[in-house]
Amino acid sequence: MSLHSYHHITNFLKNKEMNEIYISYGIFSFALGLISVFVPIYLYELGYSISWILFYFFITSLSFVAFSYVGAKIVSRLGVKHAILISMPILILYFLGLKILPDWTLLFFILPVLRAFKMILYNFSFHLNFLEHSNKKHRGERDINGSCCICRS
Repeated sequence: MSLHSYHHITNFLKNKEMNEIYISYGIFSFALGLISVFVPIYLYELGYSISWILFYFFITSLSFVAFSYVGAKIVSRLGVKHAILISMPILILYFLGLKILPDWTLLFFILPVLRAFKMILYNFSFHLNFLEHSNKKHRGERDINGSCCICRS
């Protein structure tokens, strides 16, 4: 297979739903990445040690694993798009909780669980939405062709 065949670009432009998924995910990931980089710095500025900050993210990971089954049930009951929609107010509550964290130190243990629940709702819904609207025949081509071009340079 030639790396110079660009037929996947025409397939990309044909599927409106997939275009919306890619664009919304790109914008959301970029914005969240810009903010999330500073969360550990913010926690450090509040006086938490590096070990406590690592524990904070460990709670997030542990909560993600612990509540994945419940989250999958919630996503299947609500539907994919509604679960994505509900995950956004949870994300807003998470960032508001970070703002009032200096006043309520108990939030240090609650916010990672809230973040994990948002991650479960959004990630499961995003992946299910992707599977629903992608073409089975061309599902891996876009990523594989892009990876080959990156490795080649």
